[in-house]
Amino acid sequence: SILEHMLYYPLDTEGIFRLSCKQTDRYDLFKQLVIQQEYQTISPKVSIHTLAALLKILLRSLPQTLLSEKFYTQFIQCGVRAHQLQQDKSEKEEEESLGTTSVTSQREKIKNELATLIGYLPELNRLLLGKLVRICIIITNNESLTKMNASNLGKTLGVSLLLRENRNDLINIKDIMPPLFQLFITYGMELFSL
Repeated sequence: SILEHMLYYPLDTEGIFRLSCKQTDRYDLFKQLVIQQEYQTISPKVSIHTLAALLKILLRSLPQTLLSEKFYTQFIQCGVRAHQLQQDKSEKEEEESLGTTSVTSQREKIKNELATLIGYLPELNRLLLGKLVRICIIITNNESLTKMNASNLGKTLGVSLLLRENRNDLINIKDIMPPLFQLFITYGMELFSL
């Protein structure tokens, strides 16, 4: 219901998912939604930053990641490849050394793998992820006001989709999730039929 409620806000506020909110406001909303389970009565006075902060906390506290433990390794592999593409010296040098078609085909391959993986997700996970990506697309479309682009959102939200404190992965998820989440935002219309 947080995601649905966020769609009622004009998603053109600076720093959505990046700027903090009052802890008391976040706790009051947590108490209302999680403890009292009153989903239909979120006050219009609740700030978009409070909704976003609580959503990040709830994503991190899910019993399984939104991207599903079953497909964890495959999403990580897509993230590693997305990160490698991003780590190349510069876009211009990358195009000169690899050729534009090579970079484009690599991105296209990752996008197709993501589409397949998303199709395997449980329906509820796919719906929630699709709504989250839809909100992020709206935020990035208002970048001049929100000061948030796909890269910023990847850094602030991407880690919440896969990170688990009990993992001892050799790969630093904090490095690979942002570029992977950027792909979700960039290709969201296709990946989620938005």
